[in-house]
Amino acid sequence: MNLNSKPKINLLKNGKVVLILPNDYIHKKRYIGKINFEDKTFYSYKRNSKKHLFRKDNSLSLPYELIYMKDKGFSFICVNLDGNNYWTSVLAIKRFSARRQFPGYEKQVYLTLDKWKVTKKEARNERNKIKKGVK
Repeated sequence: MNLNSKPKINLLKNGKVVLILPNDYIHKKRYIGKINFEDKTFYSYKRNSKKHLFRKDNSLSLPYELIYMKDKGFSFICVNLDGNNYWTSVLAIKRFSARRQFPGYEKQVYLTLDKWKVTKKEARNERNKIKKGVK
C-alpha cells in the first residue's frame, strides 16, 4: 500500500457515497451507501454478519474517512445487517468507537453491536444525552 495515499470519500449528487482507495488496492472504488439529506441519515448498503461482523469484539465498521469528513450532511447512520436495521449517530461513533487499521486495509472505526440502537429514535435520544454530557 502506498503510505502517502489516503482513501477518499466522494459524494455523488444523488447522495451515493463512494470510497476511493489508493492505487495499491484491488477494488479501488467501493459504493458504500447513500445519504438521505432530508432525514440527515447515511444508509449503508446491506451487510451480512458472516462477512461484515468483526468477531473479536462483535462490532461493525465504517470507513474512518466517512465519519470524519467535513460537511458530510448527515448526523445518523443506519446499517442493515442480516435484514435488521441498526442505528447510531456520528457523535456516538466518535465517542464510543475503536479505530483500527489492519495491514492491507483502510482505517476503520468499529462500534460494538451493543452500542447500536434498534430505532432512530433511540439513536437520537443517545445523541442528545451525549450533547448534554449525560452518561
